[in-house]
Amino acid sequence: MILFYDERQVAADMFIKNLSLFLDGEVIQPFSLDDIDSNTQPKLLIVEGQNTHPRRLYKIAALYPNVPMIVISDKNFKNLDVTGVISTSTPVKQIADICCLILQKTRERKAFNFNLTEEMFLKKLVQGASNREISRESGLASSMVKYHLQNIYSKMGVKNRTQAAIMADKFIL
Repeated sequence: MILFYDERQVAADMFIKNLSLFLDGEVIQPFSLDDIDSNTQPKLLIVEGQNTHPRRLYKIAALYPNVPMIVISDKNFKNLDVTGVISTSTPVKQIADICCLILQKTRERKAFNFNLTEEMFLKKLVQGASNREISRESGLASSMVKYHLQNIYSKMGVKNRTQAAIMADKFIL
């Protein structure tokens, strides 16, 4: 299920109808902050951010911390940890393609069964961080960083950090 947030309900209904044409079998539900059910675990969040106050975006991100979130806006959301920001002028078909790609990568990531620490370290690997930098940023000893990296390599079936970073960049993150 994909949740779509837009404060303007009429625009939301039209967008969902058009997006549904391109997303085969994915259920897209509009939601408001009043409707949020903590038992609902969507696969993806799409938020119309052009007319949404940044505080609401932070609240949505906090409610679903492990769910990828796309913001459709021409505004800059520097401090918001989102999967991506898409321009409001992007065609619906292209937004659907991006959604499909994110959903595919999310499924692949779940197949590896990474824990939160491993996901964070994998992102750091892709960014080119050294073990020392990862250790400093995470507050863990370098021996623990090495331990987690070895678990990542094992789960991915690779031999080193370069192979893990390339595979993660192409297929997982």
